[in-house]
Amino acid sequence: MNFLVERLESLEKFINSNLWSRLVSGLFLIFIFVYALIYNDFIFLILMFIASVLAFYELTKMLQLNVLMIFFNISLLIFFYLLSSYNIQYFTFFIILLFCFIFPLIPFLKIKEFFLYITPAFYIPSFFISLVILIPDHKLLVLITFTGIWSVDIGGYLFGKFLGKHKIFPVTSPNKTYEGLFGSLALLLFIQSFSWYFFDIFSLLEFLMISICIFVGSIYGDYFESFLKRKYHIKDSGNLIPGHGGFLDRLDSAIYTIPLITILCLMLIN
Repeated sequence: MNFLVERLESLEKFINSNLWSRLVSGLFLIFIFVYALIYNDFIFLILMFIASVLAFYELTKMLQLNVLMIFFNISLLIFFYLLSSYNIQYFTFFIILLFCFIFPLIPFLKIKEFFLYITPAFYIPSFFISLVILIPDHKLLVLITFTGIWSVDIGGYLFGKFLGKHKIFPVTSPNKTYEGLFGSLALLLFIQSFSWYFFDIFSLLEFLMISICIFVGSIYGDYFESFLKRKYHIKDSGNLIPGHGGFLDRLDSAIYTIPLITILCLMLIN
């Protein structure tokens, strides 16, 4: 009985929250995103570039970097971009090193401050460069990936809001629960099953690997930003998107997932 009362109270709070501003702004952004992705690659990449620049600014502000460190990160960013443009194998090596080994360990490293200070130079640029690589020949894969990311976000939010009781990371990310994790996985597999059925361009094994990358990248991308917010005592990375916070808040899962999908694409799907 108490559980039912708690769920009803959660539902009332959910209805009285910033649901509508979050829903309207979210649908508006999704419409622009999907329209640009389908009809104009150049406009899509321009929009993603602007979003990446804003997310880069929000991240440097979150990390409380001074002007000197910001310019140092920009210098590293330019070097990283030129190196990636010169040889895509260098980029592949870097994102494997960063997203499979360094970034997953940062919250647990004693020398995390050193890596955090240079995170903006690689974290968000890897996301944008990955999109530049994927868009010409793998536009549908990008759409499937983002659809999967949204399903993980929505499934986790709804299941966690109404059924969540058992916390995964009580200190670092107290809003994340095992019930929300199950909801994320369930909705992801449901959406991905439809994608695999209607878009007959990947094998079942490839779709399973894509789904794994989306699930792991979405969960850890969200966790990584939650870790940063807890560490630097802030609620949102910004306030540019009504009901959602900043661009880093909206892109956190995608920033981590898209490079993982690029690794998979460059090494196995191509």
